[in-house]
Amino acid sequence: SDIKCIINFGSLSMNTKDQFSDIDIMIFCSNPELLLTQDKWISDISPFKISYTSKSMIESMPTKKVVFSNYVELDIVPLNYREITKALYFAKISKTPIYKLIPKATTTEIENNIRAFNNYTSKGLNYFVDKNNYSKKIKFISETFPLINEDINISMVKENYNCFFHLLIQEAIKIERRELYASKECAEYFSKCCLREMLEWYMKLKKGNNYNTFCNGKKLEYW
Repeated sequence: SDIKCIINFGSLSMNTKDQFSDIDIMIFCSNPELLLTQDKWISDISPFKISYTSKSMIESMPTKKVVFSNYVELDIVPLNYREITKALYFAKISKTPIYKLIPKATTTEIENNIRAFNNYTSKGLNYFVDKNNYSKKIKFISETFPLINEDINISMVKENYNCFFHLLIQEAIKIERRELYASKECAEYFSKCCLREMLEWYMKLKKGNNYNTFCNGKKLEYW
């Protein structure tokens, strides 16, 4: 697969890694499906114990997850390099009068997809491979459509508060029905996710919308 660019993002690029941190990379190439479905190229790097494809937690991007024999973990997000070319053209057009002629629904969808990509790129990048100056292209795209942090307000917190206690009622109903596994699953996933989000939003209301609460409760005991 013709590789144009390899980017490292996540804890390694932000210098927040520890001994258990995985390595997160994004690969721009001509055939992402090949990297997702085949394992030979992984074994060419190093022997591995686990390899599978899943949906990333961020915007459902397909991700190749690998655990090598030394238990180093590697998360790979392969993307078609032509998507960067399209995004670059779109970013340039957005600065011209032509942009206003494009239907709003179309521009909104494309901008949302680009900002989803910015979830990966907004907190630091290391370029391992950079053919054709992709770093400059990505920088231009990210600056044209910067990541927008949703302003948290008290009304959102109240909605989440009501959702959380409704989930508790649903758990109680499942227990009364002797649906114990279903109740446990609801408590362990849906309710805890809702509770974590309430804590995140509370801290952002208290310390500002840009306060870093990391991802999925990571480092919650510190913030």
